Formats: sequence, C-alpha cells, structure tokens
Amino acid sequence: MRPYNLSTTKIILWGVALGFLANLPFYSWIFNKHWDWVTGFPLGWIGMGMVYMATFFHEIGHTIFMWFYGYPTIPTFDFEHGGGMAWAFSGQQLPILLMVWGAMAYGFWKLRGHKTPQTGIVLLALLNITLAFNDHHAIVFDFMGPAFECMVAAFFLYRALFDLAPRGDLERFLNAFFGFGIIF
Repeated sequence: MRPYNLSTTKIILWGVALGFLANLPFYSWIFNKHWDWVTGFPLGWIGMGMVYMATFFHEIGHTIFMWFYGYPTIPTFDFEHGGGMAWAFSGQQLPILLMVWGAMAYGFWKLRGHKTPQTGIVLLALLNITLAFNDHHAIVFDFMGPAFECMVAAFFLYRALFDLAPRGDLERFLNAFFGFGIIF
C-alpha cells in the first residue's frame, strides 16, 4: 500500500502545467521571442531534454518502419544543431523483407485463437505487401516519425491516467509530465 496517494486529477493537472512550462524554451525559440527567464537553467535544460526525448522517439518511429519495409536503418542524432535523421545505409533488402514476413507469419501462428491480434497482424501484412514494392511506402516512413511520438506520449498518459505506475506517485507524475511534454 502506498503511504501517500495523489488523486488522478492532481497528477494530470500537474503534468499538464509542468509539461507546458517545460516547453516554453522551445516556444520562445520558435516564435523568436527573447524570454530570458525560460532559456537558462533550469527551464532551458529541462526543455532541451524534452526536445531530445521527443526527437529520440521520432527517429525510432522512422527507423522501425524503414526496417518494416526492408531498409536497414539506424537513428542518428545531431546534438549540436538539434534534430536527427533515420539513416538507411542501403536500399531495400529482400532478405530483411522476408524476415519481416516470416515474423508476421510466426506471430499469426503463435496467436492462433486470438482473433484481435491476428487481425492486426493481417492488416500490417496487407499494408506491407501493398506498399513494399512501390514508392508509396515513403509516406509511411515520413508519417511514423511524428506518429510514434504520439503513440509514446499516449502510452505515458495511459499509465498516468489509469494509475499503472508500479513505483508510486512520482513515476505516475513523470508519466503525465513526459506525455503532455511530448505532445506540447
């Protein structure tokens, strides 16, 4: 039993408020405002940490789906200028694509009797096969960077909202903070 339990409303409100506050350095940069009180320590550092975390998940999203379509890729990060890039070091490789199809077939077989996950695997397989051999899969690469950021933020917010943080209120607050911080 937890010694002190904050309410869900308090956790979410604190996460919203501090997630927004942590993004003020980023907003001051985007809108070319010179708010000195947000660019230094500690807000500037926390804001940069939030930007790098969002960039990390953004590049991981691109990387996962480039592998999904057979492109060997690694995520790279530019700490000097900010941002990153999912770098494909060769073109599409059929052996990688065959391994992806094999993994989906194995997952379909392993989950026999579970219709919902099997339906998801079938839909992913159809998406892969439909777009794998034309240039339209580049749309999926581009989309999945921002989409993966949103998926990770939603996962954090889900954990905060439904009290799924096993180590208590601090972890639950951090889930809300990072979830709203990534979205903002």
